[in-house]
Amino acid sequence: MLGSVGSIWEVMGTRGMEGGPQGSIVGTQSKVREEETMGKFVKARRRVGWTDRPLITVRAQAFAFNVAFVKQADLEKLSNRRVSLHFDDEDRRIAFEFHGEEDPDSYGVTRDGGQGGKDNRGRSVQASAEIRSREWIRAVAAGKERRFEPQRDADRGWWVIQLCPAFEKKARNVDEIPSGANGLYRLVDGDEIVYIGQGAPIRSRVRNHERDGWAFDRSEFCVVEDANWRAEWESRWLDRYRDEKGGLPRYNRIGGRSAAKRG
Repeated sequence: MLGSVGSIWEVMGTRGMEGGPQGSIVGTQSKVREEETMGKFVKARRRVGWTDRPLITVRAQAFAFNVAFVKQADLEKLSNRRVSLHFDDEDRRIAFEFHGEEDPDSYGVTRDGGQGGKDNRGRSVQASAEIRSREWIRAVAAGKERRFEPQRDADRGWWVIQLCPAFEKKARNVDEIPSGANGLYRLVDGDEIVYIGQGAPIRSRVRNHERDGWAFDRSEFCVVEDANWRAEWESRWLDRYRDEKGGLPRYNRIGGRSAAKRG
């Protein structure tokens, strides 16, 4: 038996040497070691990554469907070569209704080469006018959270994606925030996000931060009426910030419900 790490390296270093009893002993020891360790190996199970999941990407001028979604939604069929788009502006949802009809309000589904332009197994639909006309979609297209996993609406046969609130509205002065707006907001000082929060109404919350002497030169916000939904997205954005920066924003570390909740 090989009793130390040093002896293992010795076996590896002398493997293949010719002649003499010493060579035979080393070869026997190596074989025994291999037989002992082979039983301890565990086969790695392939993790499902982004490329394996069906995803729809929001771009500045188009919606792109990855290969996994093309297969899932059977977009290679002639009967699915066109798509009608449906928008839920209040809840930030987009529904895709695939069909083969020449509806004048529908869009053609074309081959898409992806970011590198070499793999044309994906699909996309050019919808720049629809994207430009909705600031909540434009903000997502310009940000980092642009890929979403679609869910099937069995009743309608549509595929639906839920976009994230993306702080699409900006205000240099607190009075520029609508008085009745409820939702998510973040405070920005130069290029630094110094606080992420949610509240009802947003204007009152931001004004309180000004009175507390917090340093920031603008606020960015988005309207989200549902209180549970606001809390969920606040938590997600704080987690995202912490993953990227290694900690919470400056004022989340010293106050606020979310900072207290996370310790």
